[in-house]
Amino acid sequence: MPASTFMPDITVEIAFATAPDDPSPTWTDVSTYVEAVDPITISRGRSDEISEIQPSRLTVTLDNSDGRFTPGNASGAYYPSVKKNRMIRVSAVWPLGGGGITYRRFTGYIDEWPVSWPNGNGEYASVTVTASSRRARLALGTELRSIIEEEYLADGPIAYYPLGEASPGGGTPGQAGDVSGNQQPNLVATGSAPGIQWQAATGPGTDSLSAPLFSGGKYLEMLANQPLADSGDASFTVEAFINTTNSAAPRAIATLASGFWYSYLGINVANQLFAGSPSYSVSSAATINDGLTHHVAVRETTSGGTTTLTLFLDGVSVDSDTTSAVATDRSRLLVASMTNDSISDKWSGTISHIAVFAGTALTDARISAHAAAGLTGFYGESTDERIFRLAEYAGVDAFVDTESGLTTSIINQDTTGRTPIDLMDEVTQTEGGILFDATDGTLTFHARTHRYNATSQYTLDASQDQIEATLEAKMDGQQLVNDITATGGSSIVVRAVNADSITEHGVRRDQVELLTLVDNEVYDAANWRVQRYGEPDVRISAVQVDLLNQSSSLISELLDTELGTRITLSNLPDQAPAASLEVFIEGIAETIGAESYTITFELSPVVLSDVWQLDSASYSQLDQTTVLAY
Repeated sequence: MPASTFMPDITVEIAFATAPDDPSPTWTDVSTYVEAVDPITISRGRSDEISEIQPSRLTVTLDNSDGRFTPGNASGAYYPSVKKNRMIRVSAVWPLGGGGITYRRFTGYIDEWPVSWPNGNGEYASVTVTASSRRARLALGTELRSIIEEEYLADGPIAYYPLGEASPGGGTPGQAGDVSGNQQPNLVATGSAPGIQWQAATGPGTDSLSAPLFSGGKYLEMLANQPLADSGDASFTVEAFINTTNSAAPRAIATLASGFWYSYLGINVANQLFAGSPSYSVSSAATINDGLTHHVAVRETTSGGTTTLTLFLDGVSVDSDTTSAVATDRSRLLVASMTNDSISDKWSGTISHIAVFAGTALTDARISAHAAAGLTGFYGESTDERIFRLAEYAGVDAFVDTESGLTTSIINQDTTGRTPIDLMDEVTQTEGGILFDATDGTLTFHARTHRYNATSQYTLDASQDQIEATLEAKMDGQQLVNDITATGGSSIVVRAVNADSITEHGVRRDQVELLTLVDNEVYDAANWRVQRYGEPDVRISAVQVDLLNQSSSLISELLDTELGTRITLSNLPDQAPAASLEVFIEGIAETIGAESYTITFELSPVVLSDVWQLDSASYSQLDQTTVLAY
C-alpha cells in the first residue's frame, strides 16, 4: 500500500519463521505487497451486549506476482514457511501530528492462503489472506482431557494410566493404556480370580472417566520392563486416586520394582496409608479405608547421598523418612499388587489415575494441585483464576490478561472433551463480563466491575461531522426478557420476574445457567437481568466515523478504543431519543482503503452501569442516580 500524506502508514507483518504461540515472534514486513485496490477489513467483538463475543477477523490482499505467498512453492521467497496459523499483525502510524505512535489494529493467525489469477493468466496473481484471532484457535480441535489429566500432564509424567478403559469382554484380560506420550507398555490384567470389574466405579468424580474395581485377585502389571525410576534420578513420585472399605490386611496400591529393590505404596494392617522400600518406611496417622476418594502419593528425592521419602495424603505431606542406601533402577510398574501373586497383598477397591514422575522433583504445591483436581476440581476459584487455569491447559497463559472477578466461588467444570474457549465463556457468563482478543493478540477478561461507574473517554459530536450519515435510532426489543429461570452451581433453581413488564409486553422467558456456588448471586443475576431488559431500549446501535475528517487528538482516541470503552454521543439530531447519549463499545469494524479509513462501532446503552458507591458525590444517591450492583 503506497504512502500518503493524510492516510496512516499501514504496516502488515507476518511471522513466517516463528511457531504460532511463540511469545517473541520474528516479524517480516510485507506492507509493500498489500494491494490498495482491495481494502483491508478488520472486525472484532459483538453486535450488542448480550451477544457472544466473536473471534477477530482480518482480510488483506497481497500481490503474489512472484509466487512468494504461494504455499509449497519451493522457489518462493518465504518457502517453506508459507503455512497456516502463522501469526500476522496490522499496525497504523498516523502522520501529521499523530506523534509517531504505533496503534496495533489486529494480531492473529492466518487461516488460509488462497492464490488467484484475476486476469485468468499468469501475468498477475494475488493472495487474499484471511486470519482469525486467538479465540478461534481455542475453539477448533483443542478439546481438553479431564481436569485431572490436564494437571498431571502439565508436569510431564514418565508413565500415566487413567484406568478409564472399558471391559474387554469374552474372557480377555483387560489392559490399560499409557497417556503420558512416552508410549509405555500397557498394564495387563494378571493373576488369579476374582477379576477386575472395568468401569464399575466413578473414580474421583470431578471428571467423566470411570475407574476399575479390584476385588483382591487380579492386578495390573507392566509386563515389559521400562526405565521408569533411574538410580541416578534426583527424584521420582508415584501417585493415584483410591477408594476402599477393606480392612485388617496389608493391601498394595502400586509398586515400582526391579530385582531386589522396590518402592511400595499401599495400606497397612492399621488401615493407614503406607509407603516403603527395603531401607525405609512412612505411614499416615489417619486411616483411609473409609469409603471416600483419596489422593495418595509417595515422593523419593535424593540429594548429597541422602534419600528422603515423603508420603502425601489428599495433597498434604503426612510423614517422611531418610536413608543413605542407594536405590537401583526400577523398571516395572504393578498396580494393586506388590511383587507376586499372593492373594494377601492384593487391593480391594478402586484405583485410578496412577502415574509415575521421574527426574525433577514434583513440588508439594504441584502434588497438592493434582489432589485438588480430583477431590474438588478447584471449586471455589474466582472467575479470573478459573480463566487463567483454563488458559494454562490450552498453553496460552502467557497471552492472557485478567481483571479480578467479582464472582469468587466457581464450581468444578468437567473439562473432558470441551474446548478451552467454551469453558471460559461459561465462566465469563457467570461473571457477567466479557472475554475478547485485544488488538495485540492478548486474550483479555473484563469483570463486570469494569463497566460500573466507568467514565466517558471521549465524545463524538454529530454536529462536527464526527458521526457519519448512517446514524439510526430504534426501539430494540430483541433483548426483552421479564421471566428468567436461573440455575446455580449448587443446583439451586430460582425464578425472577418483572411483573410490570409482563403486563405491558406479555411473557418473555429465558433460562440461564451460572457456575457460582453462592445462591444469592444466582438470585441477584436473574433479578438484575429482568430489571435491565424488562423494557425495550430506544438505542443507537451503531455509529460510523471517518478518521480522515477528524483531529489528530480524536484520531488517537479512536485508535485507542477497546471493547468495553464508554463514550458520549453529543449534539444528536432533534429527532433522536436524547441530545446526548452515553454508550459502551461492543464491536469494532475497520475498513482501510488506499485513501480511506472508517471505523464502525457497535454500541449498547449504559443503563444500570452507574451503581451505588459509598461516599461518592455522584454515585451515593440510591434510587436517584444509581442502583445496587450485584
